[in-house]
Amino acid sequence: MTTYEEKSTLVLEGAPRYLDAFAISVDRNYRMSWHVELLAKKLEEALRKVERGEKARLIICMPPRHGKSDLASKKFPAWVLGKHPDWPVIATSYAADLAVKFGLGTRDLMNSKLYQEIFQGTRLRADQKAKGNWLTDAGGGYNAAGVGGGITGKGFKIGIVDDPFKDRAEAESKLIRDNVWDWFRGVFYTRQEGIAAIIVIETRWHKDDLVGRLLEKEEADRAAGEPDFDEWDVIELEAIAESKEEFRTKGDALWEDKFPLPILRNIRNTVGLYEWSAQYQQKPISSEIQEFRREWFEPYEPNVLLTLPGLKYYTLVDLGHKDSKEAGAREPDNTCVRTIAKPATLPHWYLIEEDAGIMDPGATLDAIFAHQKRYNSEVWVEGVGYQRALEYFAREKMKRDQQVFNFNLLTRNNSVSKHERIRGIIPMAKNRFIKVRSNGEDEAMIREALDFPKGKKDDRIDALANALEAVNPTQTPKKKKERKQYTPLSREIGG
Repeated sequence: MTTYEEKSTLVLEGAPRYLDAFAISVDRNYRMSWHVELLAKKLEEALRKVERGEKARLIICMPPRHGKSDLASKKFPAWVLGKHPDWPVIATSYAADLAVKFGLGTRDLMNSKLYQEIFQGTRLRADQKAKGNWLTDAGGGYNAAGVGGGITGKGFKIGIVDDPFKDRAEAESKLIRDNVWDWFRGVFYTRQEGIAAIIVIETRWHKDDLVGRLLEKEEADRAAGEPDFDEWDVIELEAIAESKEEFRTKGDALWEDKFPLPILRNIRNTVGLYEWSAQYQQKPISSEIQEFRREWFEPYEPNVLLTLPGLKYYTLVDLGHKDSKEAGAREPDNTCVRTIAKPATLPHWYLIEEDAGIMDPGATLDAIFAHQKRYNSEVWVEGVGYQRALEYFAREKMKRDQQVFNFNLLTRNNSVSKHERIRGIIPMAKNRFIKVRSNGEDEAMIREALDFPKGKKDDRIDALANALEAVNPTQTPKKKKERKQYTPLSREIGG
């Protein structure tokens, strides 16, 4: 059995090679988690790229107080200088004082006895006592500066921009966003010493913040066929997972030990969706183009459903497409299976359950069948080519599972664009007729609505828009005739 002392020795031995082992070695109070290990590996990769003579570009977007700055802006520079004491490092933040604070932490770490045991070849120059600007005996060093400040005459092999915006007011100011962008391109970017690593660390504030502009430029350069451009490796971690990930499932907290779900939900309730979406979920909302409003989506408690007359359930299916033809599409669409409840004598829609993500036909059918069985719902599927491909598999699954129901075809999306369909539910939302779950499970759909029409994703809100046809299937005579000509799967099977 490995003793505590043996474990400590193993960690110390790994410290020169692995950033996470280094962090644990020099900080006895350091709290490790899977997301911190992931961040450490990405920073290690950035260093190795530069060592191989390749440029490195890394974006880190994480919620506040989740350890990104402590590892990336304090411990990482110390680790780099331990391995490469002749390298220059520049670290910047929205204020010079904060960058200097990072530099002080790095300097004190490098002066510690443990650090000097790990990296015996790296020492600070005796005459270097400044908190944020100092050199090593080998000529490398650390320079701290505020975003927008001058760093003329200084260069870097490792350049860090940590939180370029101080607060919401700065992020909302187009003038300040422009100034940050101009400084990044015209000042910071030009201080690279040949092959270098650039690391941008942000808690997101705005779609047009520094990270937003960097990713937009990358996309534009790629589309234009530029021969050489910055391709960013992006770590984007949500406080509460909105879909299944490699290390956690939907609904899991990012750092359960420090920020358990009840704490995160309390934060969400206190700060509101606008701040929560940006700072904690890394999905800022562009208020300038909003057509929907947050206050339109009123939450309901589950027991309310017991008081509503004649509830009828509808399962609405918006199918993802590998090659989306929608204008502005940047990546494969999600498939969304959404069930709503409609009272017989009320105009309201109650959002009940949702499955969304990149799904193959089998997973899509599993979700549809599960919703239909659970709620005895009418099923309405988007009428596109992919829907036709589902028919055979649906027939077989109905026979195998002994679960027979009408597989209704939505036809409105053949003649009405996605944006028109979505705008069709604005009156419903504006009149507070769309009720969302009080547990926050519909936040992703609400965010898509608030970011419409400029958001990267709109599949959840588009699935909901299909209810306009499903709930009122006889509104358009022409569409009614088309449906009469369609043979439901249950009829073909004999149901």
